[in-house]
Amino acid sequence: MASARAVLDQPGTHWRIETAARAALLIDGDAYFQALAAAMEKAERSIIILGWDLRSDLLLDPMNSRETLAARLHRLIGARAGLHVRILVWDWPIVMGAGREVLPHWSFGPLEERLTFVLDDEIPVGGAHHEKLVVIDDRLAFVGGLDLTAGRWDTPEHHPGNLRRLEIESGLDRAPFHDVMLMVEGPVAAALGELAAERWRVATDDHLAPSGSSGTDLWPEGIEADAQDVPVAIARTRPEIDGLEAAREIEALYLAAIAGAERLIYIENQYLTVPAVARALARRLRDMPDLEVVIITPKACEGPLETAVMDAGRKKFKATLEAAARDRVRVLTAQSHGLRVNVHAKLMAVDDRLFTVGSANLANRSMGVDTETNVAIEWPEPDPVIRGWRHRLLAEHLGREPGEVAACEAELGSTIAMIERLSDHEAAHYLAPLDLDAHPIPEPLSDIVDVAELADPPEPIIGSQLLAELGLPRRFRNLRRWLGRVAGLVGVAVLLAWFLGAIDLVSGWVVAGASLALVLGWAAGERPWRLERH
Repeated sequence: MASARAVLDQPGTHWRIETAARAALLIDGDAYFQALAAAMEKAERSIIILGWDLRSDLLLDPMNSRETLAARLHRLIGARAGLHVRILVWDWPIVMGAGREVLPHWSFGPLEERLTFVLDDEIPVGGAHHEKLVVIDDRLAFVGGLDLTAGRWDTPEHHPGNLRRLEIESGLDRAPFHDVMLMVEGPVAAALGELAAERWRVATDDHLAPSGSSGTDLWPEGIEADAQDVPVAIARTRPEIDGLEAAREIEALYLAAIAGAERLIYIENQYLTVPAVARALARRLRDMPDLEVVIITPKACEGPLETAVMDAGRKKFKATLEAAARDRVRVLTAQSHGLRVNVHAKLMAVDDRLFTVGSANLANRSMGVDTETNVAIEWPEPDPVIRGWRHRLLAEHLGREPGEVAACEAELGSTIAMIERLSDHEAAHYLAPLDLDAHPIPEPLSDIVDVAELADPPEPIIGSQLLAELGLPRRFRNLRRWLGRVAGLVGVAVLLAWFLGAIDLVSGWVVAGASLALVLGWAAGERPWRLERH
């Protein structure tokens, strides 16, 4: 029987293991943004930001300051002659639409010599640059599921009357938003800095030297470390990119951790569409009669199209688990003040011995198509830090104190029984079973479900290696880029026209598949936007 302690001893489950002098779990956007803002104020040499999206007008401390992210970075660069800021964001802002700045690279205003903004186009067709990572002076790092963009800021109370959760462009209330970041200090932050520098090199051909130690204590004041001198593993998903080997360490980490579970697997994730993970969970449930699996996920995805595509996979995932052990599986959604909470976190705790958090969804694309970064901590026995993190998360969802959650769980000897006792559906916060039949897929979106795998592929549609084998040197691929841009625009237009009924084609799924393929061509057609002054 595999044990949780053996997970990181297994090959392929991680890239590096380094020590975190200090580590703290930051739950929800308010905690993360405040910690990041405080750490940025102390930066002396380097800030590297990797993200799926980023907005120049983001407010990191909306309750106390109207300073935007762009203004903050300009101010910091002006105050510190040796500070360099580098931002790497996915290059698909226009197609992804709502909530994104159409031209984020122009939104920062006059760029400084030491502020560089790059839109990364090196991801293979169908893939996305999805990491959420910030590294400061190679000494402090933040990794998890939160982008520096619209709709991410919230507090654990998720109060609907909090005006600071307004969407930037439309002024409409956003749903409550829940996510998690891990802040780490020390050698593991330096390793994450190497990872970020590698991604920067692939996107720009620039080789970054380590920033070197400044000696400044970057740890934000007022935040207590949850753990000290703890080994932290770094796991990656990487498609095959020019100059970057493929890696599926996050998938291997999940499968190995599940295979060693004995008592409890606790998951928070935006998506549930990986058949291999569903089968691994079902297999372990059959093998371990005392094992419980608790999963917290959104009630619906973001928008009808995404819900239509991803619910097909979520239904299969949920059915696979419940067929193995219905009484020991709970797939739940979080409710707050009558609103559904958008659970955007990507984390898993196994037997309170192993904890992983990062950018990787439990979606096929996060296992092998997109670029992702997770970190993981494990111990040979149940660890009070990991247990404390899990109790804090559950306490938020249940509207209770962590101590009450811990005491009830200990009394009942079951996490599922504790959740069912403490979930008061008349209260402001509670957990409810996920009902995937509560929002049936409307026409004509039902046809798109037939091509759902195109939106959540297990592998890139066209790998960069194929382009190389066709004899196209990297510097001569502009034709591919421009054709891809045109294809993307045509795909968006056709899909919108079909959806709005402006055109009538024989088979809906054919046009949906064709449009999606054309839109994915955009990913192949873009090139990095590199903006800087020398």
